[in-house]
Amino acid sequence: MLAFFEFATIIVGVLTLVGALYTWHHQARLTREQRVRDLELVYVQRYWSIRERMSIETRSDASRAIDPRDRTAVADYLELCEDEIDARQRGWISDDTWSSWAAAIRGAAGNEVLMGMLVELDREERLFTHLRSKKANDDGWDPCTLPKRDRLRQGLMPQYRNHVERLRMRVTSSKSQRRSGAVEVGEVVRATS
Repeated sequence: MLAFFEFATIIVGVLTLVGALYTWHHQARLTREQRVRDLELVYVQRYWSIRERMSIETRSDASRAIDPRDRTAVADYLELCEDEIDARQRGWISDDTWSSWAAAIRGAAGNEVLMGMLVELDREERLFTHLRSKKANDDGWDPCTLPKRDRLRQGLMPQYRNHVERLRMRVTSSKSQRRSGAVEVGEVVRATS
C-alpha cells in the first residue's frame, strides 16, 4: 500500500511539472506576442503623429509637389517606412500587421514625388536602403526571412494568435438554447485570464 502512495506521489509530481512547464511555455509565447503588439502600437502612434502634422492637401494627393511646410513630416514618414521595414526584417512585426503596412510602403516606394524627396534627403545613398531597393515595390515582398516555425514561435503568425483567441473565447448559451440547438452570436464572451 505504501508503494502505491509513493507511485501516486511521483505521478502527481510529474503531472505538476508537466503542467508548470506548459504554463511557462504558453506564458512566454504570450509575452513575446505582447511585445510584438506593443512595438506595433509605437509605430502606429508615430504614424498618426506624423499624419496630424501634414496638411490635408499632402495627405489627400501625394502625387503633387510637397508643400514646403510639410517637408519635415514627409521626411519623418519616409523614415517611419524605413524603420517599419527594418523592424519586420528583424522579426518584430506580425504577419497581419505587415500585410496592411506593406501596401502603404509600396505606395511610398513607388511614388515619384516621395522618392524625389528621398533622394534630396540622402544624396550619399546611405540611408533608406530598403525603400531604395527594387524589392520594396514588389507585390508580396516580405523582408522577414524567418522560417515559419520561428515566426510561429515569436507570435508573428496569425494562426497562433487565432488559436489563442479561440481558446480565450467561449460560447455561452442558456438551457433553452441548448435544448433548441440555437446559439446567439451576441453571446460570445471573452474570457479574461
